[in-house]
Amino acid sequence: MVVKLFTDAAIPDPVPSVVTNWGLDPCSRGAYSYVAVRASGQHYDILGQPVVNCLFFAGEATCKEHPDTVGGVSLNGHREPVQIIDLVHSGKDYVYVVEHLQTY
Repeated sequence: MVVKLFTDAAIPDPVPSVVTNWGLDPCSRGAYSYVAVRASGQHYDILGQPVVNCLFFAGEATCKEHPDTVGGVSLNGHREPVQIIDLVHSGKDYVYVVEHLQTY
């Protein structure tokens, strides 16, 4: 059964795009994060923990709510700059915040 998405409407050619081939990248070989056996959401928190409030990590591997998804990348891609801006303006200690959360 063939389903036509746009029926018979004239659809223009797509705008230029860039296609990556990260599956051939010698550093990643197409890898993505995944939840290991016996892992928990706490492991995502640990991976995303800032180092001395000067090195912040983002990406789908640090998002326990949406791991290994584009949504996780997007959420954390917004989270870290907000934390950095807050750190610069308020001096908030995010290392302390993460360590405090881990005690619960």
